[in-house]
Amino acid sequence: MTLQGGVRRVQRPRGGAALRGRREGNHDADDGSGVTRVGAPADGGDAPGGSASDAREQAILDTALKLFLERGYEDVSLARVASAARLTPAEVHRRFGSKADLVSLLLDREIERMRQPFLDAVPRFDTTLDAARYLASWHRGVMQNTPFLKLARLVAIAAPRQPELRGMLVSSDGVETCQAFMEHVVSELIERGLVRECDVRMAVRHYFGMMNQALLVEPFATGKPIADLEDYLDSCARAFCTLYGPDAEAF
Repeated sequence: MTLQGGVRRVQRPRGGAALRGRREGNHDADDGSGVTRVGAPADGGDAPGGSASDAREQAILDTALKLFLERGYEDVSLARVASAARLTPAEVHRRFGSKADLVSLLLDREIERMRQPFLDAVPRFDTTLDAARYLASWHRGVMQNTPFLKLARLVAIAAPRQPELRGMLVSSDGVETCQAFMEHVVSELIERGLVRECDVRMAVRHYFGMMNQALLVEPFATGKPIADLEDYLDSCARAFCTLYGPDAEAF
């Protein structure tokens, strides 16, 4: 996933599919590496079901995220996570894999939390401007102090010294990139008649270009915080409508 600012989250080590597998009902047992992924018990039997198990795993992930954000990647061990979560290091490893796997899973979880609200909102849009304004507001929220960006920065800082992190933010292995996600959104808007038939990839690139200007360049040029760029973001939304609204001319 590429969030504007050049941070791209796409590679996922073996533990990174864990929560997604549970959401889809896939209960994967030991993959041969000695790590039983989340959603599969160590004995290969039926996965533990129910909200209590899910809540427990989310609580462990919350604990790990808090530690990473407070102390950085290199100063947090699985043993420290286990102690804070009142587990043994072996149990944390069994559930989530290595420390890098755990970070990858946390990145995936934060991506899903950012993605889903927008996907849920798409059916409610009545006009192209409604969609463009919501998208600009959503994008601004993503760029404002999110756990994902904080964690991605920690990974980027530690990667030169930690080989297991290299490539975690720059290559692709099964996670939707932001480009692919936005292409899906634009395609949905085309189907609903809110965006004209167009080169979807080009439309997304135009959108990203405007958002980069609004959320990265403009704050430095004007000194305004991202939260105070409502007028500029509205101009970007209107520009997108001019280019890609249902009545816009192809170019």
